[in-house]
Amino acid sequence: MRPGVRTSAPPPPSGSEGERLEAPSDPLVIDQRTPETDIGGTWKFSRAATNSEPNYVHQVEADPFFTINPIGYYQGVSLAGGNLPPFAPREVGGQSAVLTWTGFEQIEAGSRVFFQLSAAVEPKVVIQDDKVIVELPRTSVQVRNNRRKLITRYFKTPVTEVEIHRKGKTVHAVMQLRWPSEPTWSIQPGTNGYQVLVFEFPDTALGSASSASEAAQPSAEPEPSEPSPPEQPVADTTDPFLPT
Repeated sequence: MRPGVRTSAPPPPSGSEGERLEAPSDPLVIDQRTPETDIGGTWKFSRAATNSEPNYVHQVEADPFFTINPIGYYQGVSLAGGNLPPFAPREVGGQSAVLTWTGFEQIEAGSRVFFQLSAAVEPKVVIQDDKVIVELPRTSVQVRNNRRKLITRYFKTPVTEVEIHRKGKTVHAVMQLRWPSEPTWSIQPGTNGYQVLVFEFPDTALGSASSASEAAQPSAEPEPSEPSPPEQPVADTTDPFLPT
């Protein structure tokens, strides 16, 4: 037998018999089922941090991302609201414009599509049977989300979708139509110096409103006419003795 080589069983652990020794607790193992678990000692803090509390979880009341918005609350840009667009441009009212928002709203007389701009431009509008094309000169789109397609086909409106394309220094907005429609458009001053290009569409197609109004009107009854006198019998002037 070589010296230093153990041939017998290892000695039993220290402690009384039947006593179960617990393994040392791993600071990275956190029991999420117990809310009383203190995880403050499992994270390291920055020496330059001014906040002495952990920087991973805060109370729900102190975190704005956990705030539940009330029913009907809208955080985006609306025509009558005062919300600023996300990633607003630094300059408002300059020589060139920035398309900051494309929106859709339903109104009592129909629906409208609006484009929020950081400066006033002179748009070129082309109305076709299946689309309305808007050209915005000297306009750019700085936020990629503002180039996404706006889907409106699930609402009561002739507009099915709105597409934004940029070609050079001009932005093209194409509003696809499910039926021919002639919108009325205008440029309205918005909040905080923005300009809003608004297109309002009726709910009905062209010609359907006039035909519906005509169908609703009762048809005029014909005026009674005087009875015509009975026809007088015509006498036969032929000679019965002559050959016919």
